[in-house]
Amino acid sequence: MAGRPFAFPPASGPVPVPGTSGRAAIAGPAGCGGRHDIAAGERLIRPRNGPLPGQNGLMTTVVHLETFVDLDERHDDPRRVSVSATLSAVLDDGRRITLLDDRGWGSTGLWETTTAGEIEATALTVVGPDEPAEGGTREEAAAAYWTHLAAALRERGVAVGPDTLGSLPHAVVLADRLRGRMTTG
Repeated sequence: MAGRPFAFPPASGPVPVPGTSGRAAIAGPAGCGGRHDIAAGERLIRPRNGPLPGQNGLMTTVVHLETFVDLDERHDDPRRVSVSATLSAVLDDGRRITLLDDRGWGSTGLWETTTAGEIEATALTVVGPDEPAEGGTREEAAAAYWTHLAAALRERGVAVGPDTLGSLPHAVVLADRLRGRMTTG
């Protein structure tokens, strides 16, 4: 995937993910052909009866997307690849907001022949954007996907337009126990 290189914001630095040693693969932006629903880009929506969330009442922005990949405990077979993938938005204050936690895949491949690069590439595909519905285009599917994720963030108090969300860097973080299953990579 082409795109801008990933860099954590200097003010916050990388935020470690529990269960990992902090290694991540990075992909550039995955654009969206949809329209901005918030022209100003990223900003925080003030809850009705409360202060602005975030550090010291400052505006909160999404700095990157992150997919955490782990062993799928429901189908944990030491011989066959079976993983879960959770997509989150990482905010500038270090918080993560889960956007998708129902993704994953399995294969008849063996852990011994599976590489970290293969897992990372598949994870980016599995968390979306989804394939278009019958008669739809990839652009329409991408626009609907990014609009859905932006709406999910808005429900949690973070406003970001779908185009902005789709252009953010995307890190893939592999759980240490998943890395332990792989002998190559």
